[in-house]
Amino acid sequence: MRESTPMYVGYLPLPQRCKGAVLGAAAMVLLGAAALAGGLAASQRHPGDAVWDIAAERSWSGTLVLEPYPMLVDSEGVGWFVVGIGKFGVHDRLAGFDGGAVTVRGYALQREHRRMIELGPGAGAIELVGDAGASTAPPLSNVREVAFVGEIVDGKCYLGAMKPGDGKAHKACATLCIEGGLPPLVAGEIPGAGGLYPLLRVDGHSVLPSEVLALVGEPVRIRGRLGEINGLPVLDIKAGDVEPAG
Repeated sequence: MRESTPMYVGYLPLPQRCKGAVLGAAAMVLLGAAALAGGLAASQRHPGDAVWDIAAERSWSGTLVLEPYPMLVDSEGVGWFVVGIGKFGVHDRLAGFDGGAVTVRGYALQREHRRMIELGPGAGAIELVGDAGASTAPPLSNVREVAFVGEIVDGKCYLGAMKPGDGKAHKACATLCIEGGLPPLVAGEIPGAGGLYPLLRVDGHSVLPSEVLALVGEPVRIRGRLGEINGLPVLDIKAGDVEPAG
């Protein structure tokens, strides 16, 4: 009588003669998957050294100014952007503190030399410790003309809330964030200055017009006047000074 050929049935024990083939095939699949995952991971660019410290609330003191964007200017003259929780700015919430000495509480975001405070919830997150009065943004200092290829990004995600916080995959999120009042920054290598991540102002305002907002998250050619206000790099342009780079 001829011996029957062994076969695998899921609810029966695996025949001895089939074990080697099955285990070998499983090992090959696992090795292939590991190699594919490693290759994909190695091909991804580094998201940067952005940090969002949400582990503990901190306090900062300084002078609050609303222009060119709400920020806390510390004792060293460095401006920290101040934003709200989620995809929102805090312009209205800080209006009564303009020009005043304040203490604020919240969470730090930082990418290299650019810093931001996510203001904590509740009225107690900001306290006036000196007289307030409307401040006026000084004019740009150390001004020079620049032209380069970069990307308009929303400051909060790019400084640490997202990794990475740029590129076309992040375009919809960045657009919503900037529309909600978060600071538009420009990421790119500026000739002679490197990656400053300056605040973008179009026709003197950090609220972007629709034709510039449509270019957020895209490679763009941009030209304008680069300078400083309260130690913060600011890039002033006109709406026609930015165009798709591709």
